[in-house]
Amino acid sequence: MLKKLSMLMRKMVVMMLSISTILSMSAFAENVNDVSEKSQVAELAETYTGFCNSDTEFYELESAYIELSNYAYNCDLTLDVSLDLFLLNYDETYISVEAYTDHYLNNLSDYCVLATASTDANMYFDNDSAALSSGGSSWYYNTGTSLPQSASYASYGFLSLPIVGDIIIEQDTITGWSGHAAMVEGRFWSSTYSQYYVRLIESVQAGVCRGVISDTRISDKDSRLYRVTSATALQRAAALTFVRNQLGEGWSLKAGKTNDTNAIIWYCSELVWAAYYNQGFDLSGGTSGVITPYALESSSLLTTIFDPR
Repeated sequence: MLKKLSMLMRKMVVMMLSISTILSMSAFAENVNDVSEKSQVAELAETYTGFCNSDTEFYELESAYIELSNYAYNCDLTLDVSLDLFLLNYDETYISVEAYTDHYLNNLSDYCVLATASTDANMYFDNDSAALSSGGSSWYYNTGTSLPQSASYASYGFLSLPIVGDIIIEQDTITGWSGHAAMVEGRFWSSTYSQYYVRLIESVQAGVCRGVISDTRISDKDSRLYRVTSATALQRAAALTFVRNQLGEGWSLKAGKTNDTNAIIWYCSELVWAAYYNQGFDLSGGTSGVITPYALESSSLLTTIFDPR
């Protein structure tokens, strides 16, 4: 039902694209080639060297991404594509950055959601176990596709570290006994606050939803960052697609253990485990039954990228 509602929302986006909006695309194109003197995520140029022909092309792509995000924002839409995937999806089938950007502009409704769709979760609760949930009422949970407030990355330099499909493990949860797990969706541009931020997908009390990680959450939750060592970019993207497809589903510690794409309830670490299990990586370390975040963290298949402890 929730997935059908999502499709209806996208159809509404198509209806909202007015003639005046489409006519203004040429004005957008004129600004695409204005390359920023210094990228806010310059470190990414090294990460994506294999996907860009030059540093100049990287900065052109990044500039186009910001312009595209701002353009969608001015149309009361939110671009639901991370900078990471925007860079990864650029290949030889496009003759130029401008042609690549035109593809997005001409299919804007396929890549955007309504700006008013602020949250993902369906607010499903299993009242018997809700009190044990990871998560809580902090601003960085269940944020939807927008940044609720400005986010700082000055203390840890975290903004340049994660890539799509990386895993977050956190120590400080409501009970503290099991920790919390989430998956990195990527870096997104907030037109409201004119900054990049790192977005997550996670299962919390409200259900499977998006969240934000920044210095505040790292300090609050003792957050660590891990990467599936031998996973390819395509496998990481496929793992992310799995968790994205679960957005809006419910949460429960009684969910057991499944990797079924049609499951309707998930606990945090089960969701992350299932996403990679379906890509051929068993991060449970042979654990049977419930998979805790700490079991994931101990997997020999992971490499530590960031640990503030």
